Amino acid sequence: MKAEPGRDILLFGSGELAATLTWHGLIDEYRLAFNPVVLGGGVPLFKAARHV
Repeated sequence: MKAEPGRDILLFGSGELAATLTWHGLIDEYRLAFNPVVLGGGVPLFKAARHV
């Protein structure tokens, strides 16, 4: 998708997919919006990232 002509690609709500795309060097820019978790847990956004 990144090689295709066009505008931005929006990734919404998947920390695991974001980590995979980061690992392969496919993300040029991050724009983050946070919703705090009061109870429970979730998937860390940058758990497996080499560098951010």
